[in-house]
Amino acid sequence: MNEEFIQRTILRTAKQRLAEHKNLGHKSSLSIYEVAELQDIVAGIVTRKENVNKETNFFSLN
Repeated sequence: MNEEFIQRTILRTAKQRLAEHKNLGHKSSLSIYEVAELQDIVAGIVTRKENVNKETNFFSLN
């Protein structure tokens, strides 16, 4: 699993979560902070390195 693949997956997931949030409207479980973070990811404000490091904490690299 390389860094570019992880970044594309993170971007795709962020877009999907934002689309779901938009469809659900006020019934969405996302907080305003989570939505803002997802928007930052999609807009490219969050740097690749920060994003990949944050997401890879959930995976074992062993």
